[in-house]
Amino acid sequence: MAQTVSDFQFNKIGSFNKNLRRIYSEKYDDAVEDENSIQLVLFINTNKDERYQDEILQHLSKVEALENFDISIFYRNQVEEHIKSFENGQRFVSEGKVDIYKDHGYIKNGTNGLLVNTSALSVRNLYDKFRDDGLFEQNFRYFVRNKKIDDQINESLKKKRDKFWFLNNGIIIGCKDFYLDGDNIKLEDFSIINGCQTTTILGSYKGSNEDLDFPIPCKIVKPDQPGEDYFNRFIAEIAEASNSQKPISDRDLKSNYPEQRQLQSDLKAEDPKIYMEIKRGEGILRKKNLKPWQKVKNNTLGQLVLSVLLQRPGTARSSKKKIFSDRATYNSIFKRKHDKATIVDILQLSDYYDNFVKSTPLNEKASNIAKNGKFCVLAIIGFLIKYRRGAIDIKLDSNNNEWVSEVTSDTLSGPLFDPDRPDNYIKPLNSLFNDIVMFLSSLYDSRGETETSVTNFFKTDKKYFTIILYQF
Repeated sequence: MAQTVSDFQFNKIGSFNKNLRRIYSEKYDDAVEDENSIQLVLFINTNKDERYQDEILQHLSKVEALENFDISIFYRNQVEEHIKSFENGQRFVSEGKVDIYKDHGYIKNGTNGLLVNTSALSVRNLYDKFRDDGLFEQNFRYFVRNKKIDDQINESLKKKRDKFWFLNNGIIIGCKDFYLDGDNIKLEDFSIINGCQTTTILGSYKGSNEDLDFPIPCKIVKPDQPGEDYFNRFIAEIAEASNSQKPISDRDLKSNYPEQRQLQSDLKAEDPKIYMEIKRGEGILRKKNLKPWQKVKNNTLGQLVLSVLLQRPGTARSSKKKIFSDRATYNSIFKRKHDKATIVDILQLSDYYDNFVKSTPLNEKASNIAKNGKFCVLAIIGFLIKYRRGAIDIKLDSNNNEWVSEVTSDTLSGPLFDPDRPDNYIKPLNSLFNDIVMFLSSLYDSRGETETSVTNFFKTDKKYFTIILYQF
């Protein structure tokens, strides 16, 4: 499946039927670039116990070709349970109850809405009893595995149960009727219409502290008019409104972090001023009377830091989401000591390279290499500067972890360009760009059928370390 996605991305689609090609193109165009990951789902006509299922998922999480996908596997018994649920036509749970923290109080909205703190253990009990009997039928989707979100919820359940109330949006329960009964709420014809992810992970959790209760914010709603049709419309509207907010990206979530604001402030403090956008819609990129390299998004700066300074052009090009979604990658880029002179020069270097690609007449193959290999070319220049400054020992074995550690060390600071460079420095710089592009083009040709596409050639850091830099 991963190979199929790769073939579509690189237009190697001649062997696929027209219907698949049409459907894939339509769905892929609907996705927002770098915001939605592709999910690979496998249905298997065998059963595995939970321990073995976990082992399989752990193994798949380490497969390099699958690292950019969300993976879900449904086994025979799980499929049969879903089929049974559909055949039974159970649209709601007929009756049930949820325990509350009575001493926390509650907020009423007339007689049709209630905001309370529910017991996490009682929500887990709902999951155990009714997960296949209507508990999620009014939600827009069943549980969809999302590694980033799932890991965060599991981490909260394991180590931050006392902070879960602050870290989670809670759940919404839609029902035909509800009423308070001491320290619990009785529910009639109800379904969880928002919070499927939270409830499912809570119900499936089997780690430490699983018996430790804690409060979860819960909104309970019922229609203000009688009638089945009105009830169905009411629940549908609540479900749509609570599930259709504009998606928040990992980049958005980091926009208020102190290191983002501090870097933004530092970059524009002194000449040459650099304006870094850390929030979508900030308007910074519309500033006039600035050179192009003086305006940059924080994710673009992250790609350049990854490539030039940290020598990870594969991640910069093919796994841009990791800049904000992977904690170690984020920390290596933004929680480091930033040198203004270095950032100014890598931004200028990037701009010079873009102008080189636009203005230099290259044959089709070299042009393809130049466009797809930007971060690799810039990384090689960073590598050369590190080498010239004595920060890299090129005698190390390129297949050794010591070599990777040497190359990726954050050892480059200060200006990259000579402040006393001659006026015509653009000409030798373009010559350097051209030499590296020609080298990469020749290396790509020499690898024959080993490389399926130019894009794949630049896809991983491992290939950069062990093949490209080795030959270079």
